[in-house]
Amino acid sequence: MRDSKPSIVKVIASRPARALTCAALAVAFAATPLLSPVAAYAVSSETQAELDAAESQVDSYAAAYNEAAKKLEELQAKIDENTANIAAIEEELPDLQAAASQAMREAYKYQSNSNPLVSFVLKSQSLDDLITGVVYMDQIQSSNNAAIDELNSKQQELEQQKTELDQ
Repeated sequence: MRDSKPSIVKVIASRPARALTCAALAVAFAATPLLSPVAAYAVSSETQAELDAAESQVDSYAAAYNEAAKKLEELQAKIDENTANIAAIEEELPDLQAAASQAMREAYKYQSNSNPLVSFVLKSQSLDDLITGVVYMDQIQSSNNAAIDELNSKQQELEQQKTELDQ
């Protein structure tokens, strides 16, 4: 009669590939617990506290970022406004320079003549003519000075706007 249960040695000897595969699987299954990742544990009070602290930091950083973004928008609006003001002043300057140049020429002509007050006294036929002439010349002088002062103030304003923009 045949042996109903063949010995393990005979089985291994008759099929060496199967035996080698079984041995490799046995080693793999035995090593799996050593190579597997560490088991995860439930959230403890310490980890919850760390998570809460991290969340509050993220919230504070987000608030700081939003505030910085708002300030950036305000600064950009101010920069745009200053740039527009500078452009407007630079557009006005040529006209103001021409008016100031004309005023300076008139003032020079007025002052280069002989004493204008003496010529008014000599040329006037009445006291009323003298006063009218003096008032007229005073208005011309005031107008010339105003044109020059306006140019100076616009140039100072332009420099101030440029300095503010640079800052």
